[in-house]
Amino acid sequence: MKRTKLLSAFLVLFTAIGFISCDVEPIDPVLLDYEAPEVLPASFKVDFSGQTYTATTTEAVIADGLIAIGGIRGTNGETVGFSVVGTTTGTYSGANLIMSYEPSAISEYTYNNFNPANEETSGTVTISSIDTVNHTISGTFSFTGWWGDAEANLPSVAFTNGVFTNLPYTTSATPTPGEDDEYFKATIDGTAKDYSIISGLTAGTTLNLTGTDAATMSFMNIMVDTDITPGIYTMAESPFDGPTASYQVGEIGYFTTTGTITIISNENGFIKGTFSFNGADIDGINTIVVTAGSFNVGY
Repeated sequence: MKRTKLLSAFLVLFTAIGFISCDVEPIDPVLLDYEAPEVLPASFKVDFSGQTYTATTTEAVIADGLIAIGGIRGTNGETVGFSVVGTTTGTYSGANLIMSYEPSAISEYTYNNFNPANEETSGTVTISSIDTVNHTISGTFSFTGWWGDAEANLPSVAFTNGVFTNLPYTTSATPTPGEDDEYFKATIDGTAKDYSIISGLTAGTTLNLTGTDAATMSFMNIMVDTDITPGIYTMAESPFDGPTASYQVGEIGYFTTTGTITIISNENGFIKGTFSFNGADIDGINTIVVTAGSFNVGY
């Protein structure tokens, strides 16, 4: 089996969080005796493996029919997160939900809410509050995570008592464009895609570039070093060995078998290039051909 990374879908929408400010209105003297309800600070916690995971940084986006939320702990890219198909309060599960735990940015696999051995899924997310005035979101979640490498035969991990409170969210998953328009395009088995949701995320020394199609819950991801210089590179099967790419639709991921990527420029917070690759699913049975790939992504 190929040593490839089962990329977490929750990375698709994570971009820099913008906080919303507002003007302070004069207080009506009649209301001076009014005691406003306590507003809890932003927090993200979940229990697993005998510990309580408390995020030191949070990111949340509500855009293009999706909600994506993540809690990052420390500086090595350790992340618990999820994305749901929907933008309103309510409970989400099944095909409308992808959840994941990434031990670190260089971890080759992740714990996901679907079992690669039998395609069993788990997990629920309840969005209890979306404050559209202060742009915060709150709710609860839980799931069972299975290690992405089925051959490792690792036990599943239960993620319980997950709660996120007053997380600031943005309503755009696309960073502010530079001088050139931001874009991410590719042709997959002859079908051209021009992704409307684009993100660039750094985690340690790794730069993740992602284009997402919310309608089909599919995304294209490219992983390169953050300091990669202009040139032509051969794609690798593992991110440990060089630039790599993947394409995921629903719960099925296709990973690089052969391919090339050309970096045209990487400066001032934008990276531009072209790519093409052949990919296969984790069992090496189903394949795809990706051609005419191009991107200009801010990070």
